[in-house]
Amino acid sequence: MAYNRRMAPFVGPGKRAVLKRLRRLLARGFPLTLGMYAPQGVIQEENGRWVLRTLTVDRARADAAGKAAHAKGEPWMPEMEWRFMAPGEALAEAKSRAALADEIEKLAWPFGDNDPPEGFDEDDLDEGE
Repeated sequence: MAYNRRMAPFVGPGKRAVLKRLRRLLARGFPLTLGMYAPQGVIQEENGRWVLRTLTVDRARADAAGKAAHAKGEPWMPEMEWRFMAPGEALAEAKSRAALADEIEKLAWPFGDNDPPEGFDEDDLDEGE
């Protein structure tokens, strides 16, 4: 069974895995959501450019939805706010995936230390793609 990325805890790919995916010949698996315990960033193509952005929650909409759920006696969990996330600040951008990988390689990785141990082949995992 593929992992359901809509439920907590969310664990996105680590920096090493992202660099490997960006440098692949074929662009599959994009947009790519990043983060540790919750979605925190996204890599996507925008108008012919590849961009790494933070994800931000629209607080007003999420708070209103939470209050509405509680008013009906329904549960409201933190991951229910994820549907109110949208791309925010650009951390890096480039004309190609390979160039974006070069830019990301220079950055401190803000999305958790999610990489598996050296030698582990992530291609053997079912990512639900």
